[in-house]
Amino acid sequence: MALLKGKEGRLSQIWSFDVGSHLLCGPSVDDLNDDGTEEIIIATKTGKIILLDQDAKPRWEFVVNEKIDEVEVMFMDSESVNSVMSRPKTCDINNDGQKEIVFGTELGMVYALTADGKLLWKYQAGSAVSGMCFCDTNNDGKQEVIFGSDDGNLHVVNAMGKLQWKYFAERGIKGTPTVSVFNKVIVFGDNEGVINCVSFDNKLLWSHKTGGKITAEVVIKNIYGDNKEYIIVGSADNTLYVLDLDGDVIWEYKTNGSILSKVEIDDLDNDGKFEILVSSCDNNIYALNCEGEKIWSYETNFWIGSSAVAVDIDGDGQKEVIVGSYDHNVYVLSAEGRYVLEHIPGLSHIINQAGHYSDIQSQDPGENIGKKIWQFTVPDMIVGLAHIKKTKRIVVGVKTGKVICLAHTKS
Repeated sequence: MALLKGKEGRLSQIWSFDVGSHLLCGPSVDDLNDDGTEEIIIATKTGKIILLDQDAKPRWEFVVNEKIDEVEVMFMDSESVNSVMSRPKTCDINNDGQKEIVFGTELGMVYALTADGKLLWKYQAGSAVSGMCFCDTNNDGKQEVIFGSDDGNLHVVNAMGKLQWKYFAERGIKGTPTVSVFNKVIVFGDNEGVINCVSFDNKLLWSHKTGGKITAEVVIKNIYGDNKEYIIVGSADNTLYVLDLDGDVIWEYKTNGSILSKVEIDDLDNDGKFEILVSSCDNNIYALNCEGEKIWSYETNFWIGSSAVAVDIDGDGQKEVIVGSYDHNVYVLSAEGRYVLEHIPGLSHIINQAGHYSDIQSQDPGENIGKKIWQFTVPDMIVGLAHIKKTKRIVVGVKTGKVICLAHTKS
């Protein structure tokens, strides 16, 4: 059934896979062995890593099985110590021609797996680890693994799993760091809402305090085409911040709920300019221009705690915005939005007054809202989603342990 002019078909389930455990993060999708086919990587609350092919056939499984002592049992949940809280990241860290899978756990262990699921190395951070990034910080031709931990340390670990250096931020780090290779800095948010900028030689260059905890992954990108990079990150103080690499705020955008996840930045309408997609716990997804002005917003029925993706899911040459909500629904939205009149300017004055009407209308009579194309309901809260580029399929992680593959179909 066509919901919009020129938009026919529906969002259909291709397959569903039960991982046998709750999920705390969405799936990752990447081509691990450079064979032209992307694989799906799933991480569970019980510490299991599962690799699926695009038809949901398991390739391999890796199980984290760290034990805790009697003292640690008093402070930690023994059933979730091996849980993976952020989606695994992939990178060819050692230049062997295949990408490794790297992830951290609640117990504070970081693991690097080979593309066929074998343990390459593990590193003990000492406290819970969330997301990570990769960069050759020392020009040795190999990628370092960079991540924060709950004890306040930023760790830089080499391709063999050995600590290069660490920076003590004094505050726990749940947010995922990002690097600027050009400026040779690492930027990350911490649990007290501070955005930190640390140089590749382990020096704090500046910090900026926000009003809430930062769990979102930092994005660094040249959003204006001026050959300068900018920092884009949301905070639990409900605000999206855009800063330059000197730590000066360029603009802020206020929502009505915490921003927990990484923003998606893309040229949605192919006009040569980037748009920013912001998921918020006020139930809305926002599309902003790079000046911090709202293009449109779309309200779901509960929080949106994970990032959106922009992809041409139906192959019509126009990108759609796809986002999952805690209300158990995946939404496919038009990238353009639509304008809705809330009232007709001047009509009430015309009705209530006789004669000539000359008041100047200063209030916008309507607003731009998101335009829903399709919607698909899943069994529980959505913890994250990813898209398979080659097939334009969407892979959705559901809190209770289902991984569901969706695609546009014509009937």
